[in-house]
Amino acid sequence: MDKNHKTDPQFKDTIIVMTENGAPAYLYNAQGQQQNKTEKNGTKLTVFEVKKISERTFYRVGDQSSWILKSDTNYGHIDERIAPKNKQIIQPTSANKSQSMKMSVGMKILIACFAVAGIIILTGIGYEVIKMVNAPINYTAQTSKSSLKERAAKLTIKQLLALSLIYANRNDDSKLNSNWQSIYDYASNNNYNIGRFPRYTFGNATVTAKGKNYIYVFEKGIGVGYQDKKGQRLVSFFDKDMSDPVRVYDYQILEDVNNMSKVKKLANKITFTDESEN
Repeated sequence: MDKNHKTDPQFKDTIIVMTENGAPAYLYNAQGQQQNKTEKNGTKLTVFEVKKISERTFYRVGDQSSWILKSDTNYGHIDERIAPKNKQIIQPTSANKSQSMKMSVGMKILIACFAVAGIIILTGIGYEVIKMVNAPINYTAQTSKSSLKERAAKLTIKQLLALSLIYANRNDDSKLNSNWQSIYDYASNNNYNIGRFPRYTFGNATVTAKGKNYIYVFEKGIGVGYQDKKGQRLVSFFDKDMSDPVRVYDYQILEDVNNMSKVKKLANKITFTDESEN
């Protein structure tokens, strides 16, 4: 098997709906129950989470009510793309060996000639060659996941709130509805006060903040909560109109947004008010 071949997609990878009979693929909720929602065969989707439910692998392609079976995607047909292991090895005949040896000798002579010519040429331009070798090299370093996590961990709570709003506004794949876009539009053009609660009820669900965290409510029934997870913060987007929150880690949001100047500018507009539902 090809070592570079992935049996499952990673976060933000693209998958393709690929059912056996070409029919639309059903979506499931987080408990593996089939929903009255489908995706057309051939549709490209973005993966946010991978997990097993009752021994079957599912990919989350939206909120917690939008999971698709691995078997209904291109990753479910992985075996069809694995090359056969048995390959016939053809041994060279004695005649071929003799011919090959003659060619090898001739090739060695040719290479030797080029090597001599190369030495002569390099002697004349040796200074330039050395100068090029010693010249400073500009490296474009790709941000590693570890440094990305470190940057995310250093975000202030206002910056994290701003980052969350920008993510909710621009990320169509997350299935966050237009309420978030409206909040972002207002906050980006005005000073914005956010109520922070020790607990808050979104629809039929009451959420309690853990540790020193709060539930931050942007508008009635719409807010975010942060949960500490081994030095990172798991961001939960709550909406009274959504059956389940959308959850993403802070460093994943930072990687997606990748615009700290925009984050800092929006963070400067945010203020807090301690509130309670009681």
